[in-house]
Amino acid sequence: NMFTGMMGGGAGAPSEDDILGKFAEMQNMAARIRSIFRDPAKCTFVCVCIPEFLSVYETERLVQELSRHGIDTSNIVVNHVLFPHDHEELDNVCSRFYRTRRAMQKKYLGQIKDLYCEDFHIVPIPTQDEEVRGLELLQRFAGLLTSERALPAD
Repeated sequence: NMFTGMMGGGAGAPSEDDILGKFAEMQNMAARIRSIFRDPAKCTFVCVCIPEFLSVYETERLVQELSRHGIDTSNIVVNHVLFPHDHEELDNVCSRFYRTRRAMQKKYLGQIKDLYCEDFHIVPIPTQDEEVRGLELLQRFAGLLTSERALPAD
């Protein structure tokens, strides 16, 4: 009938055995993927956050959820970190913005240290002057990802 044809039934439709076979293939593939995700020699998730409330909160939720499933998350990139600088010649607006932003970040950087410092490799990335686009800037950013740098202490 017309309804059977619309729902994929009728002549040329896959049989129940075909459908069950496809489900079995999908289950096997999902099991292989799960196995790869749970093997830290083959896969790790690198969490990326910024030192602000919602980002730190969501990162912790992600870490807990992945951990619950046995998935390695031993690396965290903290992006847009304002590091102390020795430029005293900033105008008042920039200086006030910088001090306010650093004070806000200080709280969340402390939380990141408390939550992850002992068990995770934390990579703080300084705030960049410009958007990271193009090969040259990507290479420079890659260098930041692979260099050792501590979270700001103050």
